[in-house]
Amino acid sequence: MAETKLRIQWLVNAIGFGKGRISLGFCEKHPGRVAFVAPNEGMSVLIPMIVRDLYLTARGCEEAKRCLILDCPFNRTTFTSYINSAKWKKDGIPRKKNFEILLNRLSEWQDMLRDEIAHIEWEKDLTYLYTEPAIVLKRR
Repeated sequence: MAETKLRIQWLVNAIGFGKGRISLGFCEKHPGRVAFVAPNEGMSVLIPMIVRDLYLTARGCEEAKRCLILDCPFNRTTFTSYINSAKWKKDGIPRKKNFEILLNRLSEWQDMLRDEIAHIEWEKDLTYLYTEPAIVLKRR
């Protein structure tokens, strides 16, 4: 397989919860589905500016252990690989329940943001920035 470059497009600050914000990244291979989640705190706020593309090679996808599109044939994400890459720990203890909640919420967010996702311009290198979140999460 020849090396293939795919774009990553971001909806920055698309989701709000309390004072926090979450950015969602979409892979060109599966354009309507959330591939990456970046909480806007600490150094994670830079992820949408840094992660702009990925490469598929004969060895697979360079983001295979961090991508949230679990049914992609290139995906190799596990709870452990995601937690290690995302540094998603509280008090040094990974929270598998949080990861499962995240996976369950992805399709809900995709449905709620359907119109915004449909307008992503894949031929351009853009970042879509929300001054106010499109979705505000409330405790269930």
